Amino acid sequence: MNLMKKIATLVLVITLLGMAGCDNDNIIPVNPSTISNIQTEALPGAIKISWTRDEPVKFEYIEIAYFDHLKEKEMVRLASSYSDTILIPNTRAKYGDYHFTLQPFSITENAGQILEVSGKSGPAPISVSVVDAMPVVLDPDKLYTDAPERTEGPIANLIDGNNNSYFHSSWSVNYGPMPHYIVVDLGKKVNGISFSYVTRNHGNVANHPSIMNIYVSNSFDDYNTENAVLVDELTNLPSKAGQTFDSENYVLDDDYQYVWFEVNKTHGNSTYFALAELAISELILEIIDPEAD
Repeated sequence: MNLMKKIATLVLVITLLGMAGCDNDNIIPVNPSTISNIQTEALPGAIKISWTRDEPVKFEYIEIAYFDHLKEKEMVRLASSYSDTILIPNTRAKYGDYHFTLQPFSITENAGQILEVSGKSGPAPISVSVVDAMPVVLDPDKLYTDAPERTEGPIANLIDGNNNSYFHSSWSVNYGPMPHYIVVDLGKKVNGISFSYVTRNHGNVANHPSIMNIYVSNSFDDYNTENAVLVDELTNLPSKAGQTFDSENYVLDDDYQYVWFEVNKTHGNSTYFALAELAISELILEIIDPEAD
């Protein structure tokens, strides 16, 4: 009895295998359609490949093959039949032309026409990170203002380390409406800065700056910011007495020696302003250029 069951089971397995083989033999191959108008576009550290899908679309995916210079090996990426673009990441302009082959495949895994295209990458972005901040030793002889007050608050007080002393722009002589300036010669060129200041420790808080523009330059031109570079526009600055303002870190587009503090408005809308202390730090930057050899 057991022998008969074994024989029956064996016959059933053979029959099923035979039926499966017949089904595979009956699959009709599908020849994939092709694509045209293949183009490349250089992007920062990447290459975008685009194409037109020829109608009717009869492929399941496109295989894109190329050599990856960073990994130093051949790579394959797939794009579905619904796509007409693919992004190739982590490429470099320094490697010149990248060569791609594109080949459609149908639902039955039949391979279509092999197409070729070459394209260049855009330069990979430079990354900049702040690793430290070093206080700049400021020279009182290299601090300038367009509106010095002759009776109080000399500009050297800005860097005397005393929050109870102060600099005051002119109120006894009319130097005209805002803006008025403090300009600092750092004594060297830097490519990143941060700064802080302390408002005057006094009951008259109306003279604290409320709006200030920060510029950098490589020349001192009679308080003319025409050739200076705007770094930031600051609003809603501290209004309380003896209050500290800490700026963000500013990575500059070049090396600069002069920092300009352009006070445009005070909390009391006066034509003069006061500050207790001012400090500037040079940012120590780590700059990584992926395109460098």
